[in-house]
Amino acid sequence: MTKRGKPDNTARRLHRIFAKLWPPLRMDGVMDSLAVIVDSTAQFVDAQGFCLSEREEIANYLRGLQEEHPARRFARARSPTYIIVIDYLKTMKSGGWVETLLTGLHEFAHVIRTELSDSSGLYPQLGTLTTISTYLEQRVDEAVRENTPPPPRLLVSEQSMSDLDQFLFPTVQRRRNPLLGFWATRTVQHDGSHDLLFYLVLYFLERAATDGGHFHDGVAVVRSIFLPRRANALIRILRANRRD
Repeated sequence: MTKRGKPDNTARRLHRIFAKLWPPLRMDGVMDSLAVIVDSTAQFVDAQGFCLSEREEIANYLRGLQEEHPARRFARARSPTYIIVIDYLKTMKSGGWVETLLTGLHEFAHVIRTELSDSSGLYPQLGTLTTISTYLEQRVDEAVRENTPPPPRLLVSEQSMSDLDQFLFPTVQRRRNPLLGFWATRTVQHDGSHDLLFYLVLYFLERAATDGGHFHDGVAVVRSIFLPRRANALIRILRANRRD
């Protein structure tokens, strides 16, 4: 809550947390073109959250919003480079602020992953990624011991991600000490946007958010939008959503 007793802008709070957790994007100016929307995802896709980075997708999403939706103003100037959308109803039903933040971190990890794979170069540099890959190979090799050795390629391959699941994440076999613990819960997707690098980023974000106490902020989640220096607004219940 704000000092005046009014609900804080949840989208703005999320944006500020993201900027704290991954400063390189702030320094590179990426955060200035990242919009966060806490509302409904139903008009675009049936999901708890999603991230848009393609211009055509962003334009289609904005055109699909109601005329009175405050995010429509994004389309009147240069569109954001990224839009993170979090479904208010779904996260409130499944965990409130904690689930809202978890969903936001997952989508923010996509922003970072996209920036890391940008054609202009990798950040961190290839040497850093190689170090990460070598470290994981060693850890997986220790876990496998005398069984099948780890896959030779760890960063992108869909097959290697499937093979590594049992060592990285909690599984139905209830392995005692998965490498990523109970952070960075995997999805059923193994693709270019849900590769090992994505999960390493998500692991870092969730650990850093936990260490920073952000999951215990006790935030009252409200429908809202935020784009630095261009939009900072709460969303009233629009006509199509009154039954919510």
